[in-house]
Amino acid sequence: MVSTIRAVPRILIAMAIVASLSITALALNATRSYPIQPPIVSLQHGHRQLRILLVGDSMAGTLGLGLAAAAPSSGVTLINAALVGCGVSIAWDDGWASSVWVPGPPNFPCQSPKQLTTYWKSFLRRYRPAVVIYVNRMDTISQEVNPGSTQRMTSVLNRQFQAYLTSAMTKAVGVLSSYGAHVILTTSAPTKIGLVGNQYDNPRRWLIYDKILRSVASRSNGRVSIFDLGRFFGGNGSDPKFSLIAPSGVQWRCADGIHFSVAGGILVAPSLLKLAWKVAPPADLSASMARAVPPSVANRPWPPYAAQQSTMGCPA
Repeated sequence: MVSTIRAVPRILIAMAIVASLSITALALNATRSYPIQPPIVSLQHGHRQLRILLVGDSMAGTLGLGLAAAAPSSGVTLINAALVGCGVSIAWDDGWASSVWVPGPPNFPCQSPKQLTTYWKSFLRRYRPAVVIYVNRMDTISQEVNPGSTQRMTSVLNRQFQAYLTSAMTKAVGVLSSYGAHVILTTSAPTKIGLVGNQYDNPRRWLIYDKILRSVASRSNGRVSIFDLGRFFGGNGSDPKFSLIAPSGVQWRCADGIHFSVAGGILVAPSLLKLAWKVAPPADLSASMARAVPPSVANRPWPPYAAQQSTMGCPA
């Protein structure tokens, strides 16, 4: 990474982590209004149940609740390991900082590449997922260049930062695929902060970020695929738009203009999980070394979402 880009740990979002709610109650409530699709794929590649590890920031975490509700009918076990306010760009240079709103160090384990990769590897080693899905918004937020200063900010609009993030994402993909998993990088889902929007809800940022992801995938020797989350939630074309309500009429995003409702995850599940089945590598003997995914982990709620659902403006 270029020497002019160095940062001191800062955090954009602070959220309380509380005890999990029952996924059964949430899923039943969601499916009364938003029926889960029937199984969308047949089991293949020798997998009796496809294990998927979901990583990223709070956008990933909230998407995961709907995916978890849809997972059983799709032959999938979803493990939601998302971290609030954490992305590759935040951790990879010992704490990139999105101090736009709330100064302070990133939460553990997002303070260094070693912390974050150790966290990821704890899931990769234990459960040996066949697919890892990365969903993130933090990577597109402006971040500090100078220690303790908000006067000089950088972002994906800066060419030096683009080079840095491309390198960091390439290394991150290497870690996420190091136990044999195929990695799916998802493009930027449009945002509109508070349904009003600000300078960070910028299609140019999203397009540049998506280009970086595609470049990483194209050089991955087949280890990485792209899922166009931005097109699914933002429509076709070069000017994606945030939409609170899905074409079907249900609320698929939260009223904070960032996160996903349970319905949003359920609606995207047929397409995203179908891709996961398609790209999953064949099951191998090493998978037999994986531990069983306990009920406390498999297809369970994401605690920060359960705690902040009403604050985010997400339908119950």
